[in-house]
Amino acid sequence: MNTIDFRETAPGKAHRDMFVNNPYAAQRGGLAIAVPSELKGLYTAWKMYGGKPWSSLIQPIIELAKSHDAQQLLVDHLLLFEKDILNGTYGNGMKKVYAPQGRIVRAGEKVENPMLAETLRIVAEKGVDAAIYTEGSPLIDKIVNDVQSAGGILTKQDLLDYQVKIAPPVSTYYRGLKVRTLYVLTSRCMEHDQKYQEEFVYR
Repeated sequence: MNTIDFRETAPGKAHRDMFVNNPYAAQRGGLAIAVPSELKGLYTAWKMYGGKPWSSLIQPIIELAKSHDAQQLLVDHLLLFEKDILNGTYGNGMKKVYAPQGRIVRAGEKVENPMLAETLRIVAEKGVDAAIYTEGSPLIDKIVNDVQSAGGILTKQDLLDYQVKIAPPVSTYYRGLKVRTLYVLTSRCMEHDQKYQEEFVYR
């Protein structure tokens, strides 16, 4: 048994003081964007354990991106970030998709994201690594340019260097049940690592 760790990482240009003068930027805007990793992680899991063609898994998402009716749950979530979306805090992409008429889309209205649909088409056709994470891939420059246009510091090298980590799980027992999770350094304060390393045992 293995764990697949595809947590995002900080861009190479990130530094510990980058949000000191503006803590809000750690949550909103281009500087808050880490190295994209979810697709690479899912693709890695598919290569290890998948049984269906990769493209068949992506196609339903492509259709959804092309056009779907906005559900109230989506609208409610978007309204929480209405000011940022309308002001272009995330760049103009969010506004074009979710506020094409200058307001947040309403339940039942069409949501169309042709750029996402085309991106996913390339990912479905070529696979994630060839589409994004290799030199000369068709999407790598577009992703970097989009993030940088929103004020981010992501570079092409960040994408080329990103690696999914495969490792045995850390395990322990809790109330008679064996519990497995990712290895220690995933999402926690580093000062506690030694304590957890002493409590957990690789099996």
